[in-house]
Amino acid sequence: MGGSSAAQTAEGFSLEVSLGPLRLSSPLIGASGCVAFGEEYRRLYENSRQAMEGSSIAQLGAIVTKAVSLKPRGGNPPPRVAETPAGLLNSIGLQNPGLDHFLAELAPRLSQLGTKVIVNLVGDTAQEFAELASILSQKTDFPAFELDLSCPNVEEGGRSFAMSLPSLREVISRVRQVTDRFLIAKLAPNVCDIGEFAQAAVEAGADALTVANTWIGMVVDVERRTSRIGRTTGGVSGPAIRPLTMALVHRVRQAVRVPILASGGAVRTQDVLEYLIVGASAVQIGTGLWIDPMCPLKINRGLREYLARHRMSLGELIGSFQAEVSRGG
Repeated sequence: MGGSSAAQTAEGFSLEVSLGPLRLSSPLIGASGCVAFGEEYRRLYENSRQAMEGSSIAQLGAIVTKAVSLKPRGGNPPPRVAETPAGLLNSIGLQNPGLDHFLAELAPRLSQLGTKVIVNLVGDTAQEFAELASILSQKTDFPAFELDLSCPNVEEGGRSFAMSLPSLREVISRVRQVTDRFLIAKLAPNVCDIGEFAQAAVEAGADALTVANTWIGMVVDVERRTSRIGRTTGGVSGPAIRPLTMALVHRVRQAVRVPILASGGAVRTQDVLEYLIVGASAVQIGTGLWIDPMCPLKINRGLREYLARHRMSLGELIGSFQAEVSRGG
């Protein structure tokens, strides 16, 4: 009886969170590249209702789509993924069917997905980002775009937009000029001071920030003395990077006041709580979905139980981190 009563009490605590005009049913968001275009997870959750009560795609307050570019991209050569200690190394190469296919085939179905949809945009130039945002703003009603600024800028010899303050500012400002949709800038983790890049992104017109993209890493096949993936390096995700990304979220919260979408190794309720406490308004789940596709349901249940136990709202929890003080002798 005690357990049942506690569960009923926990259910009374709302997990709704606002990211500007976006009202999400949960602070959990399916990360770009890990939920494709959401349909597989919608079917999975619907088919699991009998096994897990309350299972639906709405356990994710939103999904961020796989990258969308102007033209189709074939992606990087295989192998594209390799397991690492407490993580995963991937080099997908932003494979996607291109804007025309997205508009004709995917966008109509995404509008019926059952949760908010944020479209991830990629381009080789600032003009491509702006063109994508303009067309999507005219032809769809998706409420938000996430700008993947870690893709290479061909005009600067392949250097990532997210690694150059002028390039980052240019992309965001160009996109801001052509759309009034909610703009989320996805920052790179491997910069000298991510706070400086966060400030530049907000000044250029970003409404929110994803902190952060995957960390650069590599794994070696010692017998062949070559990379275990098709390229020399890839992006590391999963629990191994969580403490590193946690520190970045904390730094960005000190630098700017816009909503932060934490992204990096969240798998359990504890992980999401940590990100929320240090200042994230929402937490993207990526590799965690591959470890346990049903983890959003479990995390949401754990979040409600935590709020009930501490008698606080989600809004009170977000950003409640207290810097350590001397405990005395």
